[in-house]
Amino acid sequence: MDVSEREAQLQAQCQVYQPLSSAQIRLLRVHSSADPYSEILCDLFAVDLNTKSGATVVGSSVKVRYEALSYTWGDPQPSSTIQMDGLPYWVSANLFEGLQRLRLPDQDRVLWIDAVCINQKNLTEKSAQVGLMFSIYLKAHRVVVWLGLATYDDAALFARFDANWDGRSDVAMAFSDAKARKAASALLEKKP
Repeated sequence: MDVSEREAQLQAQCQVYQPLSSAQIRLLRVHSSADPYSEILCDLFAVDLNTKSGATVVGSSVKVRYEALSYTWGDPQPSSTIQMDGLPYWVSANLFEGLQRLRLPDQDRVLWIDAVCINQKNLTEKSAQVGLMFSIYLKAHRVVVWLGLATYDDAALFARFDANWDGRSDVAMAFSDAKARKAASALLEKKP
């Protein structure tokens, strides 16, 4: 794909955003796939963040359970595409990898992801949506954290953690030796 075609797609992706009222947010439905490497198909839909009943689909009383994704943006430059409402939509490499790993094989998954659910090119909307973030995370069924693809050191660290923590003692005890603490510090330095 040449640069001008990519730029045209980046400009066109704003078409997926419909205006929101003050108490509305968008959620991303990631369609299921048993093949983690198949094209990622998604659609956006708007919900009302009602104060008592959680989130409901705009214009209805249908409640929606969603997960809020907290992740490291990494390099913010869009480098991979997903299909959003039938259009190519460019996302960062880390978000793309996260969506590949978080997509379920047998059912759709509904997520709130700031980089996608907020029109990042509309500063007025962005400001209003940032003001709703506390409610967005509070009303989420669960918060999912994506730090990025595991490295060899990450895998070794978590294996050590699993081997040393019995589930009852203080988590810090799993990192009582210097080697484990050094590996944990390296992991945190790489993935802020």
